[in-house]
Amino acid sequence: MTRLRPSLKKIKKGEKNSKASPLSEGASCHDDSQGSVDHPDHSRQIARIRRIRGQLDGIERMISDRRYCVDILTQTRAVTSAIRSLEASILETHLRSCVRDAIGAKSAVAAEEKIEELMELFSRST
Repeated sequence: MTRLRPSLKKIKKGEKNSKASPLSEGASCHDDSQGSVDHPDHSRQIARIRRIRGQLDGIERMISDRRYCVDILTQTRAVTSAIRSLEASILETHLRSCVRDAIGAKSAVAAEEKIEELMELFSRST
C-alpha cells in the first residue's frame, strides 16, 4: 500500500490549509445536478511523468546496449519509486479535494462512495 509523505499533517477544524487547492474555486470532484464532473487539476504531474518516461527510455537503451543487470535493476527501482511518488501525490490531491468535499457535503452516500472507491483501488493493488 502506498504511504503518504510523512510531512503531511492533520489540519485542525477551522484551520486553513496552507497548500493551494487543486480545485478551482467552487469546484467539486463529484457529479453536479447535470451529471458533469469537475476533477482536480493534476497538470503539475506532467513534468514528473515526462521524467519517468525518460527513465524508461534510458532503461530500454541499457537493455539494448546489454548493460550490467544490476545497473538495469537499479534504474527500474528508481522508476518504481518515482511512480509510487506520483501515485502518492495524486492520492493526496484526491483526499484533500474529492474525499474532503464528499465528507463536507454531509452526504453519507457521497462519502461512502469515496470510501468504497479507495477500498476497491487498494484491494486490487495488493
